[in-house]
Amino acid sequence: MSATLQRPTTYEETVDSVLAPVHDRWLEEIRHVTRPAMYAGAGFWDRWTATRYLADQFQDHFRLEQALLASLGGLIPVHDARRLRGQADALNRLLLELDRAGRRRGTGATVAEEARRLIDEVAVWCAELELATSGLRPDQLPLEASQSLDHVLASAAIVFA
Repeated sequence: MSATLQRPTTYEETVDSVLAPVHDRWLEEIRHVTRPAMYAGAGFWDRWTATRYLADQFQDHFRLEQALLASLGGLIPVHDARRLRGQADALNRLLLELDRAGRRRGTGATVAEEARRLIDEVAVWCAELELATSGLRPDQLPLEASQSLDHVLASAAIVFA
């Protein structure tokens, strides 16, 4: 496991400072895998590869991020939690649209546009989750939230390696 993705050990660290390198690497991975499909003239296999990544590795990690959000319960402001849940729902709908389009021929322009939109929306998700958790220290999280954070970190170490 990379040192930047290990469980924090200092009292100065906050959840957002732990999530930031995970999110940076996650966004880099998404961009790398979807880049070939982000052109209107992208071939079927470029779209298929991006679609499979989004349905598998991306979705697995995103579920862990959503579980982390759910486990934070009353630790973050209600309006932040509500906004993040709405963003997660919108991202999940976009993933379904991309999955449908990416499996069909002649959908290059649609997949390219939706892939760009997905990257933008994931970047917003990451920033909003980091902002919502900026005052929380990992060593003060309840057990469920602490375990959820550990799962996000472990996923990042495995998936983005």
